[in-house]
Amino acid sequence: MPAYEDPVSRFWRKVSKGGSSSGCWIWLGADDGYGYGAFGLSHPRRVTKAHRFSWEMAHGPVPDDQCVLHNCPNGDNPKCVNPAHLFLGTRDDNNKDKVKKGRQSRRELHGLSVLTSSEVEEIRSKYANGGYLQRELASEYGVCRQAVGLIVLGKRWRAI
Repeated sequence: MPAYEDPVSRFWRKVSKGGSSSGCWIWLGADDGYGYGAFGLSHPRRVTKAHRFSWEMAHGPVPDDQCVLHNCPNGDNPKCVNPAHLFLGTRDDNNKDKVKKGRQSRRELHGLSVLTSSEVEEIRSKYANGGYLQRELASEYGVCRQAVGLIVLGKRWRAI
């Protein structure tokens, strides 16, 4: 392998275009821990998503306010880098898309969640029945007062 290989050549060495009935081009290189291809660039030195790099080769730069999303024919395939299976969307579109595809951890399934659904119900009930201040509930459940405030207002844990 040469001392320097241009990024495009290096990218294509890590892609398999065959073997998929859906037409997906599968990223064979490293992933980002969430199943999306990770592609290292040297100038400037950074890592980008492989599907984003593929989009940019096919269509040009992605506007700052846009994300590259997947729309594979046979369902969700984060390793796909086929530009025909990619489209641009806003950050809000991306968030809605990942929820729809089950890629968004919610409620107690989220790795940073401190509360369970039943604890959220208890907080709401105790606060609604009176006799508890938000700071008291926060102390009892090990969260900050602002978190309790957002819960009782229905701005957090809305589905509960």
